[in-house]
Amino acid sequence: MELSSGRPPKRNRIDEIDVTEWMPNAIDYKESQLILLLEAAERNRRHGDRLTEADKKDVARGIAKADPRSIYTEQQIADKLGVSQETVSNWQISGHGKGPAEKQRSFG
Repeated sequence: MELSSGRPPKRNRIDEIDVTEWMPNAIDYKESQLILLLEAAERNRRHGDRLTEADKKDVARGIAKADPRSIYTEQQIADKLGVSQETVSNWQISGHGKGPAEKQRSFG
């Protein structure tokens, strides 16, 4: 197929997604919420419709809520969302600090 310009049309690039295992049953969202949120945030950052700042803030808060033990730092959350650690810190994510020494911070 050629366009009137004589050049072939651009084709959309489709990325392959790694699959680690087949699960015959539906994923338990509550059990997998943190992993799913982090993966979705990173994939959205790399391609797809860009999230607004408000959307990113909501996702970051969802990650914090799904991560009550603060396994992920503000910097790790920022990296997944494609924003700075300072931005995540300004969003005041509950219990998430810059590193282990700041995990005790509690935000509203």
